[in-house]
Amino acid sequence: MISDSCPPEKELLEAILQVSPVGIGIVRKRILLWGNTAMQRMLGYDYKELHGKSAAVLYPSKEEFDRVGRELYGMLERDGFGEVSARCVRKDGFILNCRVHARPTNSRDPQDGYVVAAVVADTGRLETEAALYIEKEKFRILVEESSLGIAIIDRQGRYTYINPEFTHMFGYTLADIPTGKEWFEKAYPDPEYRRKAISTWIDDLKRATNIRDRYRTFQVTCKSGKEKTVHFRPVTMSTGKHLVIYLDLTEQENMKSRLFEAQKMEAMAALSGGVAHDFNNILGAILGYTELAQLKLPQEPGVVEYCLENILKAGHRAKELVKQILYFSRRSEQVTKPVRIGPIMKEVSELLRAVLSTTIGIRLQLATPDDLVLADPDKIHQMLMNLCTNAYHAMAESGGVLDLSLNMKQIDSRAVADFPELHPGEHIVLTVKDTGHGMSPELLNRIFEPYFTTKCKDLGTGLGLSVVQTIVQSHGGAIRVKSEPGEGSQFSIFLPAFHGKDSSAVLHPDQLPGGHERILFVDDEEMLADLGKRVLEHLGYSVCVQTSSMEALEIFRADPLAFSLVITDLAMPDLPGDQLARKVLKIRPDIPVILCTGYSERISEEKAEMIGIRDVIMKPLVIHKIAKTLRRHLED
Repeated sequence: MISDSCPPEKELLEAILQVSPVGIGIVRKRILLWGNTAMQRMLGYDYKELHGKSAAVLYPSKEEFDRVGRELYGMLERDGFGEVSARCVRKDGFILNCRVHARPTNSRDPQDGYVVAAVVADTGRLETEAALYIEKEKFRILVEESSLGIAIIDRQGRYTYINPEFTHMFGYTLADIPTGKEWFEKAYPDPEYRRKAISTWIDDLKRATNIRDRYRTFQVTCKSGKEKTVHFRPVTMSTGKHLVIYLDLTEQENMKSRLFEAQKMEAMAALSGGVAHDFNNILGAILGYTELAQLKLPQEPGVVEYCLENILKAGHRAKELVKQILYFSRRSEQVTKPVRIGPIMKEVSELLRAVLSTTIGIRLQLATPDDLVLADPDKIHQMLMNLCTNAYHAMAESGGVLDLSLNMKQIDSRAVADFPELHPGEHIVLTVKDTGHGMSPELLNRIFEPYFTTKCKDLGTGLGLSVVQTIVQSHGGAIRVKSEPGEGSQFSIFLPAFHGKDSSAVLHPDQLPGGHERILFVDDEEMLADLGKRVLEHLGYSVCVQTSSMEALEIFRADPLAFSLVITDLAMPDLPGDQLARKVLKIRPDIPVILCTGYSERISEEKAEMIGIRDVIMKPLVIHKIAKTLRRHLED
């Protein structure tokens, strides 16, 4: 001890202790009495904060405090000095790994006297732990403040963490979804959709390797009941846990839908005049030939046959024209099926001839008969109309030629370098070429940007080519553009060829399948009801026709087993077709019900399936299609 009677020596010793880089402190009965500057800096405390307090405040647990005391004071009593490893807690909660060196002032009774302790932190480990702590804090801040939903799931399927954005996105907390079981039940209330989601998740995990990521998009039901379109990105970590990132695509999908609808309206505005003109011509032909047939019926049956053939042709033209209009007005999810591109290009060229100025010529060249692709025909039609509308605007002032062509191209392993979007194999190539004013390289770089346009405001919004690019990408295809100022533009669309059966093949009248079952046919339009009766009887069926859905229900209720199948129109007064189907199926759940509609947006395939309706057929009814549909469901 330094005597109070020797101030110079005491001051000198205190200066030495204060300048030491090692943390030094004095305790008595494990009560903190003094600590030098290095000790205060290492622990993050001011001396006044610790003075008079138990040393227990510097340990992470009572067990650690008791262990260090037991080992250290045992050494002091036995050897007169001691050295132990200890974990000390800084004021900010960070834990230090230290070596404590101690010597008592009273070696006979260390418990009663003063003990001087030098505490040395494991600087290498300290720096590592400090760096880890900083990284952990960075990660925590990034995750907590992220605009993405984040969840961590352990090997047992328990949710161990969800960030605030996850709760904001879905409304669920850890208490709501302690495990994946609760998540799947709440997020996917529909059992069938839930099975699909679970199956996809399990399949991903079976095929997963460490740090392998998968991309999935699902419709998720939030706690509020609202549905959201969510993009999932699960990552399997080296620990076996799964980090899942959630991106809300709802607004993006809504924007995409609005983009398509706005572009459709733009195209409809360009087509409306020509459509009205062409439709009037078709109606004129139908009315004229019908009147002529009535006049010639008794005297000249050959003329009547000729007139009827032309009425049929005009009717088919009207049907196709209405279909073109519906292509634009209908909102629907993309539904792919084997479809031939050539007939669609022919339809588009015929529609354009009714719309475009006579100063613009149209040439159609279908160089390959193998034009089958797996596609949504509505989207392919819209894509072609967008490209042709752009070409028309480029030639509107000076006229020109619009070339539409269809070819086959083999994309081999060398060509893939120029087409990174494509896989090697055969591709159908659709080309739309104009002789308009062309584009500069600067314009070419921007043509697929939404709302970018060089047209005046009355000619468009700049949505067309953006929609074209989206359609091409959704079909696994590629688009290439060639253009120079004054030389026109050429757009080439590459779509993977499909080697399968054409879903649009038409049967010859002699091959139409028929039967002898009894059918209930319901349509409130008397002319269509009569037509339906005649068509079904021509196929061999026994038909009960009703123009009142309420009366049809009473007839069915009186003798449900009298009928093998029900065909009903959708839009009817008093009892619409979908409600009639519900009531019929409630009486007899096994009977096939087929719904006819002139406008597909009135009922979706999902809604029809939920009701129990076997099939939905678009009007006007085509005899070969109704014949095949009836046999398929009757034989099932």
